[in-house]
Amino acid sequence: MRDLEFHKAVAEDEESKDTPANRYSNALEVYKDAPAEALEALITDYESTHNLHSSSNASVADHPTYFAMLAAERGTTSRRREFSPTLAEVLVQFIDKRSSDMAKSTVDGYKKAVKKFGEGVHLSDINLLAVTKWLDDVSGGTSTIRGTLICLAQLWEFSRTRGIVLEDSRNPFRGLKVTGRAKVRPTPQMSQEKLREILDFCRPSYADYFMVLAHTGMRSAEVDSLEIVVKDGIRCYSVTKSKTTSGIRLCPIHPRISNIDITTLPRSMTVRSWLQYSMQQGRLELAEREGLHSLRVNFITSLLSAGVEERLVSRIVGHSAKTITQHYDRGDLKQLHEAVLQLPDPISM
Repeated sequence: MRDLEFHKAVAEDEESKDTPANRYSNALEVYKDAPAEALEALITDYESTHNLHSSSNASVADHPTYFAMLAAERGTTSRRREFSPTLAEVLVQFIDKRSSDMAKSTVDGYKKAVKKFGEGVHLSDINLLAVTKWLDDVSGGTSTIRGTLICLAQLWEFSRTRGIVLEDSRNPFRGLKVTGRAKVRPTPQMSQEKLREILDFCRPSYADYFMVLAHTGMRSAEVDSLEIVVKDGIRCYSVTKSKTTSGIRLCPIHPRISNIDITTLPRSMTVRSWLQYSMQQGRLELAEREGLHSLRVNFITSLLSAGVEERLVSRIVGHSAKTITQHYDRGDLKQLHEAVLQLPDPISM
């Protein structure tokens, strides 16, 4: 009788100012160990009082305690999807709490991980089966997938400490083997003939954009932030925004592109869209993975083939890989300028 009276008191607490989600969770915590007889009596009493039955179209937000009782009767202890945030929502909370202790690149890593798994996925829908299926379908190299799982596992632990997922729930992103995955295929170079073909029919400002990429090896998005500076008597492009710290750099301007007005250059996304549209219209054919990044590959390959030291090429293109840069001096602007001058004409035979 005391059990019944206790649980009934909880059931009648529908006027609480707490959120429906918390009321559901709190009630579920109470009811999960309630005697079966008490639960049955409570459900019957609640249905009678509120004119409900188990197949009613009642809203869980309006009757969270009732639905908690039904869940407990079925032996269900998981949070309802209606009260479960998406990964994107958890990420916002995580960044708000932790961003002061993380580098921007780390924050970006978490954002990419959430985007890769699914920003709109509810935590209540994430379990070992769902993660395993995702692993079977997702593309990418082993190290990339492992990094994604590490970020997602951290977000799950953050959710656990905030009571978003049950304290005793298994972290579905941990303990998984990521082996034998196909390596990401490298970006191919773009032939001189293909580059000339593009330059022949694109508008002048787009041609200038392609020539800047071909003579600097920049990432396409880096062109959006260019400024021109003169340092040590050498005219350079100053890259002010990049995906890596090493990408913020000075790149000596090759004489072949010295007259290009960078203020007229289109945005990188505009050029990408134009390439895609040209392919859809049958005006241009590009091989798989061939595109703007191919010109960066061309630039690096051409300089290395011309005998330029790897450390200098790394500095010019803003590589961040330690395997390339950690054992070398960074190189001064005069060396970088001399290295750039060794670049063969990217459109001549």
